[in-house]
Amino acid sequence: NTINVTGTSTLVPASATNLAVSEVMYHPGPPTDPELQAGFQDQDDFEFIELVNLSETQTVDLTGLAFVNGIEYQFPDNATLGPGSRALVTGREAAFLERYGAGFLILGSYQDGNSNKLANDGERLVLNDASGTPITDFSWDHNAPWPSSADGLGFSLVLMVPGSNDPALPGSWRTSALSGGNPGASDAIDLAGWQS
Repeated sequence: NTINVTGTSTLVPASATNLAVSEVMYHPGPPTDPELQAGFQDQDDFEFIELVNLSETQTVDLTGLAFVNGIEYQFPDNATLGPGSRALVTGREAAFLERYGAGFLILGSYQDGNSNKLANDGERLVLNDASGTPITDFSWDHNAPWPSSADGLGFSLVLMVPGSNDPALPGSWRTSALSGGNPGASDAIDLAGWQS
């Protein structure tokens, strides 16, 4: 007997075709006075990595994903990301919430004490899918041709066209439009905003 199976689910495994690292805050600006008073002394506490679902119709299953270079972080089981949505992995979630407030899809935090942080002078970042195949694998630097204002001046690295631009190329990235980055949303600005 022959059996034909047609998949109708809108949930698909994460892969390089449907998921991208879209923003990296690797060297945040220093803590403000209120942040210092709240107990956040280290600017690296405010690191984050943003992921975007490139699909407009399918939900991506993040189960089994892991950052294996740059930082080490295993994604939680049954985590999903809706069509076109963005999610964050933070250095320290409490610090992130102190700086940016609530209302973000945060998948977890990767810092453990003084280790497992993004390097301020650049490094290689690798995110693997559930089978161990890289979804993204690129190295950035804090010197030109990489955008230097992302190095401790409060700006993040933003991938200009996730899914189309090669993240391994410095020209695919720019600094965020605003200091502090733009976690959880597109950083694109219209022509008039760019001109001003």
